[in-house]
Amino acid sequence: MGSDYFSNVKANYGKREAEKFKRPLPNWSSPKVTLYKLSTEPSASWYFKFRIKGERQYFKRSLRTSNFTEACEQASEQLVEIRAAQQNGAAIVSPTLDETIRLYKLVLEAEVTQNQRRKSTYVRIARYLETLKIFLREKIPSKSPLKMASIDGEIFNQYRDWRITDGVKERYKAPSNLPISQELIHFKAFITWAIKKRYANQRSEPVYDSFPLSTHQRERLTEKDYRRTVALLRGWANKKIESAKESYERQLIYHSFLVMANTGMRTGEVLNLKNSDLEIDAEKNAVRIFIRKEATKVNTRRGIILRASSFDDERAEENLLIRWIKKFQIHKHQNDFVFHNFNQSTYHTSKVFYRYWSLLRKEVLEPKGLGYMTAYHARHAFVTFSIRNGANVYSIAKMLGTSLSQIQATYDHILSEQASDDVFLKRSESRRKV
Repeated sequence: MGSDYFSNVKANYGKREAEKFKRPLPNWSSPKVTLYKLSTEPSASWYFKFRIKGERQYFKRSLRTSNFTEACEQASEQLVEIRAAQQNGAAIVSPTLDETIRLYKLVLEAEVTQNQRRKSTYVRIARYLETLKIFLREKIPSKSPLKMASIDGEIFNQYRDWRITDGVKERYKAPSNLPISQELIHFKAFITWAIKKRYANQRSEPVYDSFPLSTHQRERLTEKDYRRTVALLRGWANKKIESAKESYERQLIYHSFLVMANTGMRTGEVLNLKNSDLEIDAEKNAVRIFIRKEATKVNTRRGIILRASSFDDERAEENLLIRWIKKFQIHKHQNDFVFHNFNQSTYHTSKVFYRYWSLLRKEVLEPKGLGYMTAYHARHAFVTFSIRNGANVYSIAKMLGTSLSQIQATYDHILSEQASDDVFLKRSESRRKV
């Protein structure tokens, strides 16, 4: 039985009319089934309807016959099929794809409100779902709105090729297998949720062949380039500006970048920090940072201790976070962001950060041959220099909130160099002892 059989939520027969000649279906008690016509004409077809258990709506369908006996037989046959399909997990009512996405986004929005999911993650998933709409509308052409029950999970085997060759708008094009894989993961989460809510059939669950993810090593980052970048950033931030707002925002970019470089935190994690997430130990010149799970990429809470570090711009004695709070922070309430917007203490500053970083790279870094530097290179610098300084790789992975395998795969060339140095040093020491 084709999936179109279950695509009818409420039969749309034009202007609603009163039901004529209503009769119960003989010898059928559960569910209670009613046969009726929409016209008094003798040639008018019979319809049948029954209330769906647990739903405030009826399932309605035309029996395509004006003969009552034939109508009873057809209704009985279809009800047997419907029962069998329900037992197999099929949805006998199917909302449209657009409506189901709307309901799913409400769930995601509620998770954001309850601090169970980052707002940036919600925005990214919403963008993925728009791509899903384009893909399914191309692959399942229909004059009427696309129903969830019309989706066959096997169609997702075509997604990777479509994404690479046809694609969608330029801003949605995927440069490698990794983002395509992430999109498919979120598609599967969405449709699995729809199946659980009985908005879709089991057969709609995405099925696709695995494909290799493009792994890459971070390009080499020398300490010299990092120091040059920080020096240029410091000069750019300390430049005398008449606008108090711009002067503040430049210092925000500078200090948040340094926090990333000294802790390995992601940009979103730093910009999501609130004053309540910090414990300042002035005596030890240290700050204990608690990263809330909803602010992390992996939804796991972790803690970091930031001390006056050698990765700082001037190897200063003062802790850079303490310096930011003392000299530049305006709003100091516990619920305010540490790196808050100039005017609004509870406003996320990611747009401000990336807008300024784009200007900084174009106006300051590119002319000095450092145009490749991104904000993420701060986290990259932390890992690179930590490994070269002999830090335990497992400890680095735990501090960064990532897997050991990810660190090993991404920084394999640095680990190899470190291992080579260790072997050489041990051999040299043993020879000196001899």
